[in-house]
Amino acid sequence: MLTALIKNHWFYLSEVTALLKSGTRVLRILDFLRAMVRLEAANQRFIGAGDFLWFKDIAELLRQHFPDRSKSIPNRRLPDFVVKALALFQENMRALKPMLGKREQLDCRKAFELLQWKPRPSKEAVIVCGDSLIANKLV
Repeated sequence: MLTALIKNHWFYLSEVTALLKSGTRVLRILDFLRAMVRLEAANQRFIGAGDFLWFKDIAELLRQHFPDRSKSIPNRRLPDFVVKALALFQENMRALKPMLGKREQLDCRKAFELLQWKPRPSKEAVIVCGDSLIANKLV
């Protein structure tokens, strides 16, 4: 997703939410060890997602943090009615249609309570991921 934003693969932003997982390390080694030694964590699945952000918020954050690439990051919003109309003909727009305008937040309470795990703040995760993409010449 960030690669597409930075490389200008999207000309417009739709009103879609993005739940961010820290791509660098969802569960750090210490968290993994905590999960291994806690009986109550056995055979459990844990959600590791950060704060809620709209695509437009992510794009703005990328433009601010990477000003030399800001021209390639979209800043125009694609109206919902256009996404719905395009969904009749384009599969990628059809996938976006049910997510339009919906604010989604996942509950990580179980991971926090059993493992004392806290996700990296989403804004920080976006910046770290962008830095990594640029440092590894992926964008």
